[in-house]
Amino acid sequence: MNRPKYYISTNNEFVIENYDSAPTFSSFFPGIAGIFGCPMWVFYANRGQCITSAGVYDKNSALIEFQSANKAYRTVALQGFRTFLKVDGKFYEPFSALGDRPRKMFILPHNLRLTEENTALKLRVEVVYFTVPNEQFPALARVLKITNLGKKPRRIEVIDGLPAMIPFGFDNDLLKRLSTTIAAWSSVENLKKNAPFYKLKIMPADVTETKLVRKGNFFLSFCRDKTPVKMIVDPALVFGEDTGLERPANFLSAGAFRLPAEQLTEGFIPSAFTYKKFTLKDGFEIASLFGEIDSVELLNKLKKKIASRDYLTGKFLDNKTLIDDITARMKGITSHNSFDLYARNTFLDNVMRGGLPLIFDGKVVYVYYRKHGDMERDYNDFKLMPVYFSQGDGNYRDINQNRRNDLFFNPDIGADNIFRYFNLVQLDGYNPLVVLGSKYFVREPGQAAGLLNKHLKAPGQELSALITQPFLLGAVLKKIENSGVGYKTSRLEL
Repeated sequence: MNRPKYYISTNNEFVIENYDSAPTFSSFFPGIAGIFGCPMWVFYANRGQCITSAGVYDKNSALIEFQSANKAYRTVALQGFRTFLKVDGKFYEPFSALGDRPRKMFILPHNLRLTEENTALKLRVEVVYFTVPNEQFPALARVLKITNLGKKPRRIEVIDGLPAMIPFGFDNDLLKRLSTTIAAWSSVENLKKNAPFYKLKIMPADVTETKLVRKGNFFLSFCRDKTPVKMIVDPALVFGEDTGLERPANFLSAGAFRLPAEQLTEGFIPSAFTYKKFTLKDGFEIASLFGEIDSVELLNKLKKKIASRDYLTGKFLDNKTLIDDITARMKGITSHNSFDLYARNTFLDNVMRGGLPLIFDGKVVYVYYRKHGDMERDYNDFKLMPVYFSQGDGNYRDINQNRRNDLFFNPDIGADNIFRYFNLVQLDGYNPLVVLGSKYFVREPGQAAGLLNKHLKAPGQELSALITQPFLLGAVLKKIENSGVGYKTSRLEL
């Protein structure tokens, strides 16, 4: 077995060579998507292709089932992202537990990159993950790059993606206790448009009123050269009767791998795989998006724009700029680059727990904070709201102590936090355990109507009534967007 090696690259990446031979650890993406973006939680570990779980808002809205750390370490290599290749007819699964090839893990605050080189097959495989910022939906991007290290073109077949994509509406309790029963409600729509939309048909509950589900989780995939790909939502088409997910039995079977004209789309936990057959000369790239969206109609409206190389390249750079701009507040230059990077990343951790203060017309608005939670802090019910100006909730002590230094970085905050946290202390001297996100309201209906008429085109009484009651800033902006009302000015002006 290759021994692990740790170092910082010239690009300031934290590199772990032979990462799957190192002691296990858990980590996560920052879950920050910009003030006009919708964040997503993503956890990873140094096993398999690393992403252990991902979702929206909290554990009850997972795309990849939330697992505690000890379970995640055991299952990620099988239940996480997988890549199956046939190279000139020879089967190869990069990053598999059975492989013993040189692998590297490159960690940055805004993305994760994996590489593996197969010297026998003269092939290099690279995977890049990042979350999509500044968008009306939360999503995780994944880019698979296959490079030919030989001189001759290669015949390649590839299946890449998730063996299990959790449909929207399948909460964490149902996944843990009743996954077989509730799988009967699972449905995949929109497959013929090559944009699978995953949801439960109805919300499963013992109530008198049946609630249909409009929201859904989605999967998009495309090639760098713009050639079409095929989607696989029935895992049995890949694994056959191997329900343990160890071997893609159907893909390995003799003869050419073919997909049927129609796939089963109901009554089981579906997959989110891409299939492509091609000739590899130098390099080939497949990109995929996994996320949540408000409706299948919105998905079809946006898919042409977002399923493109230029879009994804732009979002990768936007994500880097967003995180770099936040950590630049703690930029230092010393004789130890590792210390400089540590300081910036510690500041980012502080923002995730205490929030980042923004000043609007003298008022302080905190964004990006949430109760800390990850695979090892599995007892915490973290909330990462998928709305603009995202904020969650947090423990009084955690948020308070993480905001102690904010005045140093932003003097315009003034006494805001002193008032905020002393006002939460009770008469008996105790403070609340949990502090919820900040809500706002406009005192007078006339003021509300005047405000919206100044900034919006024909806002209507419903929106005016909405902002006279306590509201979350991002939720109202989302409501305006979904109502189709246009801006006279802009979101930021409002």
